[in-house]
Amino acid sequence: MKVILLRIGELFLKGENKIYFEKALERDLENKLKNIPHILKKTQGRYIVSNFEAGNIAEVEKQISYVFGLSSYSVAEEVVTSTENIEKEIAKIDLQGKSFKIEVKRADKTFPIHSMDYVKTLGKIVLNNNTNSVVDLYEPEKR
Repeated sequence: MKVILLRIGELFLKGENKIYFEKALERDLENKLKNIPHILKKTQGRYIVSNFEAGNIAEVEKQISYVFGLSSYSVAEEVVTSTENIEKEIAKIDLQGKSFKIEVKRADKTFPIHSMDYVKTLGKIVLNNNTNSVVDLYEPEKR
């Protein structure tokens, strides 16, 4: 299922007022997305927009681009946390010859593979399926 991962800007600097600014951000997000059925949830200092129709991705992106307080966002694929599921989904990526970089951040520290090891495994899968693409760690066309 497609989701949109939202990264928060400088709210961490707000100190005792942080909760106030988070609530204001949530209200603004919900207001911008009010005409699009969705679920907004907060997780580990980020927000995830999910359960919207696939045809609405462009509209969701447009609406969240108007929200003050977000530093960036990414369209992502939500999968069940297992090496098999992750590797199956990453094998579907078609880079169309573009350079890329894989980043792995283990939010779940009980996951059996360390981030630095898993990034190599996933990079190899992507390269094997995109032989006309190259890894670029500094200025990739795709992340």
